[in-house]
Amino acid sequence: MNQLSLYPEAVSFVNRRTSDVTFKGKMGLPIHRWYRLTPSFSPQLALDIAGYFGITPDDFVLDPFSGVGTVPLCMKYRGVPACSIELNPYLHFVGTVKTRTYADLPDIRELFDSLSDASA
Repeated sequence: MNQLSLYPEAVSFVNRRTSDVTFKGKMGLPIHRWYRLTPSFSPQLALDIAGYFGITPDDFVLDPFSGVGTVPLCMKYRGVPACSIELNPYLHFVGTVKTRTYADLPDIRELFDSLSDASA
């Protein structure tokens, strides 16, 4: 009897450490570690799943329960357009800050350096 399956074969993500799949995998990474949300997963898991399904910049990813933005941030690193939705206003804020493009960082650094020089 043939059964319809969403996957061409069984998904096999074996021999994983806890930090490879849980929030603990974020704690050593820039941007991802900005906010600890215990019921979340690691960026590595998001990237592994994107790789498994062959997601490319020609695709579009929807994350309907975005939490603190792990999936959209990972897709940003891959150059994949993504849309995230989060009902909790605080988590929405955190995800928005984490996924924002900060094009003005050199200007901010210059401002901090000038303030530091002025106080010396």
